[in-house]
Amino acid sequence: MALTVAQILRQSREILAKCRPITINLHWGTVRGIQIGENHADTVLMLHGFLDNCYSFLPLLSELAPGKRYVAIDLPGHGQSEHKGKTNNNSILNIIPDVEEIRRELNVDKISLIGHSFGGIVSTIYSAVYSDKVNYTIGIDGLFPKLADPSQFVKNLREGSDKLHEGAYQPRTYATSEILAQTKASTPWYKGLPLELSELMIERGTKKTEKGLIQTYDPAVRHASLMYISRDHFKNVLENIKTPTLFIEASKGFVDLMPIAKDLHEECVRMNEKWLTKVAVEGVHHCHVTCPDLVASQIAKFISQKE
Repeated sequence: MALTVAQILRQSREILAKCRPITINLHWGTVRGIQIGENHADTVLMLHGFLDNCYSFLPLLSELAPGKRYVAIDLPGHGQSEHKGKTNNNSILNIIPDVEEIRRELNVDKISLIGHSFGGIVSTIYSAVYSDKVNYTIGIDGLFPKLADPSQFVKNLREGSDKLHEGAYQPRTYATSEILAQTKASTPWYKGLPLELSELMIERGTKKTEKGLIQTYDPAVRHASLMYISRDHFKNVLENIKTPTLFIEASKGFVDLMPIAKDLHEECVRMNEKWLTKVAVEGVHHCHVTCPDLVASQIAKFISQKE
């Protein structure tokens, strides 16, 4: 029987009460998050999606098997992590060195990765670049980045550069968290995410002002990337994945929002069948929030086969 929203919220609150805050000092500033578990030798780093934060993993954390150390961070410029500033655009390539620095600061030789959406793409690319530092990778409805047409390189670079100089996006002010949740629900990526569960993330990613709530993310992350990845680039990424990798495809996620996604997912698996496995779950893009039991079950099955 599927978990109800009330059950997911209750379990999320219970696991949050058991989590400890973590602060990781990087060369440019501070990344913050939550952690649970004491087994540092088996550390799982969790990377959330674009404009989300580490609280998006609370429902899943309540379902994952104990015996590991789970570290869910707010990505740079998200949640309660510090902002990098004007150059902190949404390029995935900007995050790879940060993930490596985080691993080093966690003082572990190897990590395992669980990422959702943007965080799943980052995890996949990191595991290719640093395959010797990864035990396994799990991407939840996020496998490949926006693939660029090389013939548009100059055009994209100009547009991205111009955006940097036009000034940062100014976050809106919202009277209540419910209104913000309703606004998010109207966007494709949050489709099907109950307002109560959206408000769980809003709690971590907003601050109160005299005029109302504003989101704490760095406006610069909404700038266009200066460097996109081409199909050939990503093919090279897939060819260099040398660790077990699970991709969990949501039935009403990327494949609904981008019809080409299903074919691309299959193509990615064919490129590296030795290391890459794909499974599907019934659910929306934030399936790890709305049906964490189903996602956790797939993760447990995958890990049991690889360990």
